[in-house]
Amino acid sequence: MKVFEIHGNTLSLTLFIEVTNSKDLKESMQAGKLDPEVSFLNASLIPDVFPVPVAACKALSPVHSEFVYNYLSP
Repeated sequence: MKVFEIHGNTLSLTLFIEVTNSKDLKESMQAGKLDPEVSFLNASLIPDVFPVPVAACKALSPVHSEFVYNYLSP
């Protein structure tokens, strides 16, 4: 397991193998029933751990910086 702190949030990455209830997990995730909130990624599409926290950092960026970025973007 890898753990990262991003903007005051904790990102935990765990690799599970031989998962047999993926359909149930997907339905629970989409319904917002899982606590804590989770996301599922296809590990075969991720070349290294590094891009995951980078993507999370971009997704969790503060709203104010998004306003500035969008205002200044052409």
